Amino acid sequence: MGRCSNWTENLFEKENQMPGKLFKTYIRIPTFVLLTLSILTNVGRADVSMRTVTLTGEIAPGTSFLYESFGNAAINDLGQIAFSGIVTDTDVDNLNRSGIWSESTGDLSLIVRGAAPGIAPEEYYRAFTALAINDTGEVSYIGILSESPTVTNAKDWGIWSGGLNSINLVAREGDLAPGTPDGVVFALFEGLPYAGPMFNNSGHTAFKAEVSGLTIIPYTNSSGIWSNRSGTLELIAGVGDTAPGTPDGVVFGSNGYFAFGTPTLNDAGQTAFISVLAGPGIDTSNNLGVWSEGGGFLHLVAQRGSTAPGAGEGTVFGSFGDDVKEPVINNAGQTAFVSSLTGPLVDSTNNIGVWLEDSGSLHLIARKGDPAPGATPGDVFGGNRITNYQFSSPVLNSKGQVVFVGSLTGPNVNTSNDQGIWIGEVGSLRLVAREGNQAPGTETGVLFGPSFNTYTLNGAGQVAFSARLTGSGLDSSNSAGIWATDTNDVLQLIVRLGDVIDVNNDPLIEDLRTVSGFGFNTTVLSGGEDGRPIVFNNVGQLVFWLRFTDDSEGIFVATIPEPGTVALFVTGAGLMLRRRCR
Repeated sequence: MGRCSNWTENLFEKENQMPGKLFKTYIRIPTFVLLTLSILTNVGRADVSMRTVTLTGEIAPGTSFLYESFGNAAINDLGQIAFSGIVTDTDVDNLNRSGIWSESTGDLSLIVRGAAPGIAPEEYYRAFTALAINDTGEVSYIGILSESPTVTNAKDWGIWSGGLNSINLVAREGDLAPGTPDGVVFALFEGLPYAGPMFNNSGHTAFKAEVSGLTIIPYTNSSGIWSNRSGTLELIAGVGDTAPGTPDGVVFGSNGYFAFGTPTLNDAGQTAFISVLAGPGIDTSNNLGVWSEGGGFLHLVAQRGSTAPGAGEGTVFGSFGDDVKEPVINNAGQTAFVSSLTGPLVDSTNNIGVWLEDSGSLHLIARKGDPAPGATPGDVFGGNRITNYQFSSPVLNSKGQVVFVGSLTGPNVNTSNDQGIWIGEVGSLRLVAREGNQAPGTETGVLFGPSFNTYTLNGAGQVAFSARLTGSGLDSSNSAGIWATDTNDVLQLIVRLGDVIDVNNDPLIEDLRTVSGFGFNTTVLSGGEDGRPIVFNNVGQLVFWLRFTDDSEGIFVATIPEPGTVALFVTGAGLMLRRRCR
């Protein structure tokens, strides 16, 4: 067996809600750390239950081929996973190597691969992106088609949705664009694959697109927002349409490079979006707005130049981020967004804020220059870490809680601690994690930094995010991880580079691998009711992808433990310790 290490290794094992699934994680912790309850609690490694969904080298269901790699994965509130993947074999080529698999039937099943439904038989998928799965098990995705005699650059992107054996084409480049003049076609699905399409629990999609055609169209960057919420694809808002809440003659317009932001979509089929304005009385001081269908009709939420509630007399909204940031919506019809500010009392220290609209009223959540909760007194929101905005795009859940990454400035702030993640409601805001703070589940002196990456929020108010680490003893093999809060807002480490885990779900068969890379769907951020793909569901299950030092990959689901699990584990820690010898 070789020499025994002077490290004690904890084996955390807990069955997942799905029977027969088990995932074991080996954490290398010095033996002395286990001597007291307080020290172990500070370490903060949760008894996280995980399961392996699938691994490269396994046979891909619906084929006789092996998985070679995986793309994005999404989850619904039933814990069902959907993901894209690539298979490999001597009989596999670019026309049949990419597919989408789902657990919507209970077992992992092939949803689509090779020939693309709803179009010519000789047209095949070569890649997928923007994959989502809703609570009925239906999926939505963008399919990118392989070049062929009938597929050109002007017709190689499409949007599909549906369930097993019932995938339908929603829209495709080159198809006629409903609600536009004769001969006008979809030319480009704007914002994709970064932001859409949106997909809700009713099976509706929503997206923005540019259009083109021989017919003369107003303005130079003609585009619109479409949805199939009525059962057929319809135009929700287009360049040249009347803009609700504005004077007669004012329409949705374009500034030459931007017309609409990517919409978000709730389960009622209501959208929220940013648009440029054009028409009488419109200039650069008032040519941008935020609209929402929350409440059952399309209404103006905020307009550049209109009063910004809670920001002081004479203070008005400035830019809403154009195509950089989009407003988000939930099933209650609430809308959250970021905006810059202008006015006599506004300068570079207080010119950005985050707002929430609720039942027609706007509420300020956070503002540059305000004291930052959880920071040292004197430190405020500010700095310039996040482009020119100081606040990232907000994420909004069913409770009206907003999550965002914010920058900091002040006497105690430097480049090692000037960013954090906050969650809040109207009148209440708290810090989730900050650069420069001890990272739970890691050795003493290992800190968050230099950046927070993807973050997401579920309906229970739990936040999950990935982050890099700084501190002594770190290198590229162990300097990043994924964290999530439990339902008591306690931050727990889920997985970290360098962790050695058992990827076999059978507790009697051990298959240890070392994590060398990870990620969850980094193309979007979601609060669960905005139509974006979900990676963290309302029962605390997080789906992510792992790569290992042997170049294998896998899709995994972690269930965040209920409060008290860690305490129970500590009580029985002496019975669960396991020493490995080499």
